[in-house]
Amino acid sequence: MSKLEARVYSLIKQLPNIIKQLPEMNRTLRGRLAVYFVLLLCCFATGAILLLSLLGVLNPEDKNVQTAMDYELKSAAVKVNEEVDKTAAIGIGLSREISEIVERKLLARQIEFKDLNNNPEALEDIQAAVFGSLRRNLHMSSSSGAFYMLNATVNSHVPDKTKHALYLKYINVYADSKYNDTLTFIRGIPSLARKHQIAMYTSWQLEMLPSLLPQYNHVMNNYVEDLSNAWLMTQSGPIRDTWERAHYILVPIHLQGTNIGVVGFEMNDLVFQMKYAIHNPNYPQLSCNLFDSNEQDSFSGRITGIASEYTPDRTDNTIDGYSYLSSNEDSTAPPYIGKQMVMNFGRSRHLLTVVMPESAYNSIINTGRLKLIAMVIIILIAFALACLWFSHRYVVPIVDTIEHLKDKHLDGSLDSNIVEINDFLDYLSDKDKEQEQKLYALHQQKNRLEIEYTALTEELERQKLEAEHNYARIHMELEDQKQQAFAQYQQAKAQLDSLLAKQQPKIDNSTYSLFVEQLKNLTNKERQIFDMYIEGKTGKDIQEILEITDNTLKYHNKNIYSKLGVKSRKELLVYAKELQKGSAPHKKINF
Repeated sequence: MSKLEARVYSLIKQLPNIIKQLPEMNRTLRGRLAVYFVLLLCCFATGAILLLSLLGVLNPEDKNVQTAMDYELKSAAVKVNEEVDKTAAIGIGLSREISEIVERKLLARQIEFKDLNNNPEALEDIQAAVFGSLRRNLHMSSSSGAFYMLNATVNSHVPDKTKHALYLKYINVYADSKYNDTLTFIRGIPSLARKHQIAMYTSWQLEMLPSLLPQYNHVMNNYVEDLSNAWLMTQSGPIRDTWERAHYILVPIHLQGTNIGVVGFEMNDLVFQMKYAIHNPNYPQLSCNLFDSNEQDSFSGRITGIASEYTPDRTDNTIDGYSYLSSNEDSTAPPYIGKQMVMNFGRSRHLLTVVMPESAYNSIINTGRLKLIAMVIIILIAFALACLWFSHRYVVPIVDTIEHLKDKHLDGSLDSNIVEINDFLDYLSDKDKEQEQKLYALHQQKNRLEIEYTALTEELERQKLEAEHNYARIHMELEDQKQQAFAQYQQAKAQLDSLLAKQQPKIDNSTYSLFVEQLKNLTNKERQIFDMYIEGKTGKDIQEILEITDNTLKYHNKNIYSKLGVKSRKELLVYAKELQKGSAPHKKINF
């Protein structure tokens, strides 16, 4: 037993207990809400189904149409394949018979096949021998006609290039029931028709024009030794001098390693429609059609009852599982939709289709969609009404109970007839008592804190007054200390000035005179540096102003000291200061 089966079996065993608990569940809020939410879920699911139906995503009718088309297509494919294979087998047998007859007749006359041209007697002899086999094989098959054609003619000088042929065909194939066995002579020797009492067709001719037979040249020009691989079904084409169209199953006739002609069985379009008509009571618009391949590796053909050529989508480019067919000749021809299947008949490819007009398909789909929408709307309304009833039956009393509680004290005497509500009311009553006790405790704590707060406020006020008094005292002490420190500073400054005055180097008169005399010998750059020293500039300041290096400044300083007779910058500044005492204050001295 699988896990799923075990789970289902367990649920079935628990079902009686669940049913017994239903009355109790109706008294609980959980049970009531569960039922309510199930109803809501059903409403949402029904709404989703309705939305999908409106959008065309969910439509069982479309699946039914596809199923019907698939069934009819497969059924038709089996029937067509069996019928074509059977006809091809008959054609192969007839081809071998004709090949033996021709070979035998040529040996009897001691001639070659090429000697049949312009030899009416030999050709008539062959046709008379072949007639019985051709008529017998036509009756064996379900074709509407049969012929053979040899690559020879009674008159090779006519411009039409016709070929010797015998073509027998049933007449009155348009009947609703099984077509009759009456034959007509389309092509062939007239004496043969009179001998067998077969009526001549109104547009009878002696020989057959190969150009009117689709793919004749393809069969004749491609020799395949194995006849089972040499036959093909031609494209649909008009039958000359008639309103009919037909496919032909062509089998080459071999003689000594060459193709000398073909055997053909006519598959009339009308016969095809009669044999493979679709009788589906649900979808009477369906029809089965056979399309032909062309050089562009695509397919085209005619649909039952429509004279225009249609081109279906490529088999690998269908949409939503369908193929769409449109006319490539008449833009007013209605489009079709259906299923298709590629079929190989010998060396040829064809496309079998089961289609219906697109308008009929849309009508079927829309009708199915409307039915589904109507059913879903009815279910949705039923669920909505159930939700409303359930809300009025169970939710409204709950709301009324809550409104009733707003005006009453929770004393435990109110009964809502709902287990969860009663439990909740008891819980609230207990909580009220707990809250009252907590409020009393908080009130006592508040009084205690207020007393403590008053005591702390008084203590802080006392400390504030004490801090202000201490601040005033400390401020006065700091002022006294400040005055004392300033007096000490003035005394120390005076002492420092006295010491500096004592340490001031003495000025030698002769050196001073030399100093004054040599000032005029300074260069412009040296005089500029000298003036900057008098102004109080440092060596670094002079370097930045004159944009010179330290070595350059040292070089100029050495020259200045040498010319003025001093040994250091300090001595230089002393003489310069002495020199300035006699000049105007704050101005340079010009010598």
